[in-house]
Amino acid sequence: DNNDMGYCYNEANKYMQSGYRLAYTKGNSAFLISAGALNCISSDDEGNMFSLKINTFENDSNLLLHINNLNKKALEYCNRSYAYGEKCNNRSAWAMDVNDFKNITNSILSSDRCYGKSNDASCGFGNNIVDNGGYYWIANSNNAKANSMFFWDPNKRSVSSATTDYPLGMRVVLRLRDDVYVVSGKGDFNDPYLLEVVNESDITEEDSNNDIESKNGEILNYNNLAEHIKNIYSVGSDLKSVVVGNNSVKVNSKESILLDGNDIYRYYGSNPSNYLKYNNELWRIVSVGDDNRVKIVRNNSIGKYSYNTSNNKDFSKSSIMQLLNELYYNSKDGECYVGKEEKVNCGFSKIGLGDEARQLIDEAIYYLAGDDANVSDTYAYNYYIKERSDTTWNGKVGLIYGSDYMYSADLNLCKDKREEYESNNNCRAGWLYKMHDNVMSDLESSDPTVSREVYPVVYLKNSVVINKGVGSEKDPYIVSLS
Repeated sequence: DNNDMGYCYNEANKYMQSGYRLAYTKGNSAFLISAGALNCISSDDEGNMFSLKINTFENDSNLLLHINNLNKKALEYCNRSYAYGEKCNNRSAWAMDVNDFKNITNSILSSDRCYGKSNDASCGFGNNIVDNGGYYWIANSNNAKANSMFFWDPNKRSVSSATTDYPLGMRVVLRLRDDVYVVSGKGDFNDPYLLEVVNESDITEEDSNNDIESKNGEILNYNNLAEHIKNIYSVGSDLKSVVVGNNSVKVNSKESILLDGNDIYRYYGSNPSNYLKYNNELWRIVSVGDDNRVKIVRNNSIGKYSYNTSNNKDFSKSSIMQLLNELYYNSKDGECYVGKEEKVNCGFSKIGLGDEARQLIDEAIYYLAGDDANVSDTYAYNYYIKERSDTTWNGKVGLIYGSDYMYSADLNLCKDKREEYESNNNCRAGWLYKMHDNVMSDLESSDPTVSREVYPVVYLKNSVVINKGVGSEKDPYIVSLS
């Protein structure tokens, strides 16, 4: 039966898939995990390994023998040609443990967190890598109960604990070497990725045009940035629809990326992996539009300056537009407004955009909604619509939109209108919160002359590619033109 994926302990609980899946990436490595269990393993009180239920089990002090059995068996599935360090040891192959659980779910597995938490999406429920239909061990030495070890319970669909006399499944985790690349496939069950070890010196121009991509964090210099973000949003995870107001978004909670009602991919949450090194400093990815241009914002402010010297909130006629596009864009020093009439010397010769950074920027259309947009009583989708108007400005450097800030919250937890965001900690937890009071057209401020922190925004050309990095703060994407 091609649909029979096998089981451990209970025939009624069969694994949903076979083969291996991409579990997560970390540093410069990709980590695969067996979709189901490759063996059913129990251990007795002397550490002997069995595949059937036995009458004796380990005592607490010898529980590590069971973990050793799991890890020893996992080595049988290691392929030295693809293994990390080109060696088969427990740095390249092991049985799934609590650290893998954390890397897959972003939740800590302990006796007081994710143990016995039924129907908890943050603890594996509904995650099609963790919640895979069958029983399996999750190796740990800090036990929830004496003489027992964590396991996934497919009936409760949560983590439980059991003594090691039960023949539960062993899931293998394989860490791949850094030069393993995807050469074909879409990454779904019917068309899985085909992996090969590829030397960069052997990659042809034709390969480059086909956008062959490493899934292990060491990404080749022809990996298109926009397509990469879309790919990690759509591949290998369940997408969940979240309704907010009269519109819905689809979220990938593992990657903290959503697709809004206007087909824009956005990073959300308190600290998503959306970092890139640009202009020799950290910036962050806001969104990817349908034109494949990537919108980014500087992670740190360039200083506190006034939006304008009058109550006029038209960005195209504002003092902040001149600051960003004349001084900052060209790395020049000058005078900047910090009030209605007060000026200060502002120096951008060192922190302004350099030649290489300017080459990556695409001129963009910025929408200049008027004061009558009335955005306070709106949800994120409607806020976005109200920001759009017939009045536009074409330029290089701008600010975030208010809708960018609203969409940066976790909409699973924040379903409020804009006027309610400040009183809801879940809404304020969005990563763009620190930038929310200085937005395009200054729709949310009653006084544009007040000095506020300035975070520049630019749109990268759709030909920008990733040279290396995984998007974390410590290992940001390094980008260039293709």
